Amino acid sequence: MKQTLFAVLSLLLCGVAVGQELSDKATAGFTHNRTYLNTEAGDLKPPFELFTTIPLEGVSSADVLLPVEGYFLVGEGGTPTTYHLFDQAGGPVLWTTTVAGNSPTLDYVPAYADDIVVLGGSATTTVKAVRISTGGDLWSNPAVGSATGRYPVNTGNVAVYHGQNSVVVADATTGLPFWSLAASTAQAPVSVFGSRVYFFEADGALQARNLLDGSLVWATDPGAGANGSSLIATEKYVSASNPAIEAIGAVNTSDGSLVWGETVPNLSNPGIALAYGQLFVFYHQDLTVTIRSYRAETGELLWEYQDPTPSLGGGVITGIPLFVQGANNVVYFYITGIERIRALDAFSGTLIGSINLPGVRDLVVSRDYLYALRSDGVDVFRAVQDVYFAHIADGQGAAGAQSTLLTLTSQSNQPTTGTIYFYDNDGAPLEVEIDGQAGPVTSVDFQLDPYSATRIQTLGLTEVATPGWAIVEADQPISGTAIFQFSLGGDIFFEAGVGSSMPVGSASLYASRFQTSTPDTQFNTGVALANPSDETATIQLEYQRTVPAEASETTTISLGPGEHVAQFLDELFGEDFAPVGSEGTLIIRSDLPIVITALRTQGGFQMSSYPVGQAR
Repeated sequence: MKQTLFAVLSLLLCGVAVGQELSDKATAGFTHNRTYLNTEAGDLKPPFELFTTIPLEGVSSADVLLPVEGYFLVGEGGTPTTYHLFDQAGGPVLWTTTVAGNSPTLDYVPAYADDIVVLGGSATTTVKAVRISTGGDLWSNPAVGSATGRYPVNTGNVAVYHGQNSVVVADATTGLPFWSLAASTAQAPVSVFGSRVYFFEADGALQARNLLDGSLVWATDPGAGANGSSLIATEKYVSASNPAIEAIGAVNTSDGSLVWGETVPNLSNPGIALAYGQLFVFYHQDLTVTIRSYRAETGELLWEYQDPTPSLGGGVITGIPLFVQGANNVVYFYITGIERIRALDAFSGTLIGSINLPGVRDLVVSRDYLYALRSDGVDVFRAVQDVYFAHIADGQGAAGAQSTLLTLTSQSNQPTTGTIYFYDNDGAPLEVEIDGQAGPVTSVDFQLDPYSATRIQTLGLTEVATPGWAIVEADQPISGTAIFQFSLGGDIFFEAGVGSSMPVGSASLYASRFQTSTPDTQFNTGVALANPSDETATIQLEYQRTVPAEASETTTISLGPGEHVAQFLDELFGEDFAPVGSEGTLIIRSDLPIVITALRTQGGFQMSSYPVGQAR
């Protein structure tokens, strides 16, 4: 019988790098509980808009969300643990199934593939499989020991699951075991890659076993336990985090030898994700949430992000995985202490997206949508094609007229329709005279053929020169440039162009003030900031001066929803710290993504733009 099962398992695994199915909950990259890349993660990237909210009828304490094949599988703790299936378009529950359990919260991530989902309960010893299309039970194992926090793997053919007392590799459809192992396991996910199964023992030892027959390949020395650990297996390395010993690192898949290790205090659970050759790590300390990126093969620290708003209540990440988005290179996570979904650029750690949303229980990226599970509903967010102009100027001044020429270029092979909205410093609609428009307007509609371009020209006719900013909403990807023009008697004397901006949480740029040979005429750096969110942004500006003497000065400003500010270097830091002849680096950090641009001016007139880089 054993030989027969061995042959069947060999056929099922032939030519397959075993791991979680591509359509499962994991986003692109390797998350704390999955192995395969998810090619269905889509093209999601900030900025976002709330697309719809799906109420979950009959659900009051949802903990787990799994989008599958146009459905939402929702799990909630209780006595017993209950799973519900909903249509993603909304409506009543399609089916409900239960698993023995007696805890009010659920710490179990189901594994789905090929119409089969492997389920566990809260404080339960039962694991079972259900057919998604019907809700019918396929098999059940009631004696694996506590399954809490021990997430399974399902390839469609093979189910790999474990409880506190055993590890099982079984036929995913029938539940017939290929092999099982009596083992005291830690409360941590199992991981599968190639022909290996990896799991933590309760004493902290990491085991590698042959997927075909369960034979031991290698085992590491015990530690101080491994509950709450995360485990990610790839071809060459097994990356892991262990909160019990406050450590992260990687071991070699060939023999279990340590490749690198790092002590990290207060690791979160779950604590790691893997993508783009980087290991992303969660931890929290002194009311500050930190995410680090390490080079997965060597342990080299690449960047560190610390949430800039601990005063809002700190942030302990509990139960919400770190997700790594696919082609757009974005890291998503949720901070319970400040009730915000955050999005970071995966390669720099720069904050590029933030959503204020209380009560998020789970976070999933799948098929161009960001799903946020709350206790009784799912908020669905999608990307929008908005671009931003952090500064515009229009109107008559003492010396002449300021106007702004906006150019827009389609980046799509489809026709583009959109609207430009103008705002003043207070975030209110700004009236401007536009070439080709009758009378002052606060917005302008436009259409673009595939890969074509257009221009929108303000006329500078208002009585007072007025600064502001603009948002361009479009249904296809576009790019743009704002060209600031100073004219006198209809002739343009000064002009400078700045590319459109995207919201970021940090930036850096060169800044200076220099006197020219002409009296009362000097070069100066001007900076414009705009807040596109519906919350107040707290912004720290630090001038790291190198001339005339090395020194640093910091100022903090607040921008309410839609507000805008544009100031020169000496206005931000004062004449004493930013005198004529000074130069250095201006670093901008915000607790919310803002749009930023900077200009080099001469005598107050625009001369050129400054490149604005990302600051860590």
